[in-house]
Amino acid sequence: MKKLILMLVTFILTLNTISYGATKKKVVSNNSNTPQKVAENFINGYAVRSENKNKDNWVLKNQNITEDFRDIYKELVEYNNNADWSEGIPEDYLGVPMDAEWILTGQDSDTNGGYKAIYYDEETGYVILKSRNIYSTYVKMVNINGNWYVDGAGYVNTYDFPDELNESLYN
Repeated sequence: MKKLILMLVTFILTLNTISYGATKKKVVSNNSNTPQKVAENFINGYAVRSENKNKDNWVLKNQNITEDFRDIYKELVEYNNNADWSEGIPEDYLGVPMDAEWILTGQDSDTNGGYKAIYYDEETGYVILKSRNIYSTYVKMVNINGNWYVDGAGYVNTYDFPDELNESLYN
């Protein structure tokens, strides 16, 4: 009997230890209103449009971004469209490199919509995504009234991207 109780206690403790998760999760739910799914939908939608001139309009009209992100992106687009490029490309504007792909952290896009969330940090709201082409990028997510929104992506409005998450980009 003592052996049975000891085994039962050990089993319960093991289950509790396994189910007690850290705040960082790799599991992605099928629910479409998770930070991972909203991030995937945004990055894949952007990537599909990245080869044409429609990408900026798509971002600015996207319903799943915050007003802060929209305002910063709009300012970047206006600066990019109105800048005098005859003297060369400026290094950056609003902390964003002007000579690189803003949303995809300077990388080529997977235009087949192949980005998947591989890591989510609940503490910071960052989702790391990787494409089939092995490119990685990140999206900053915020929850507003129970819905998830993109508040930053790639180089745009992600000045607070934690250094410790850089490892997740390349693993």
